[in-house]
Amino acid sequence: MISGLTAASTLTGLQSILQQLSTNRGVGGGTRGGGSVAPPGGAAGAAQSPHFNESLFGEIKNRKIGSKTIKSRDVRMKIESGDIPELPPSKVDQQPMCLAWHTKGMCNPNCPRAADHV
Repeated sequence: MISGLTAASTLTGLQSILQQLSTNRGVGGGTRGGGSVAPPGGAAGAAQSPHFNESLFGEIKNRKIGSKTIKSRDVRMKIESGDIPELPPSKVDQQPMCLAWHTKGMCNPNCPRAADHV
């Protein structure tokens, strides 16, 4: 375990990110991808996490601004622009964790953070 990194600190950090996104209302918009509706059970070809923690991340997974679900891609763009803090490091390689994998329970099988899909 990483010193100082707990489920509670991770959840608090992600809730802070989502709160900032909700306040800024800078999520979504346009047609820059990710607009299709996923079939039941997840997107076609998506890697599914067999260890998704619904009690820890369920609220984040289902959070919406208006009627739009917050996309992990939009959160990553906000992080890259410096609008919100970085994600906690992965316990696998100390790089930022894969937001979609841990908060949505699924991710693109070609994800550059696939090492964190544990």
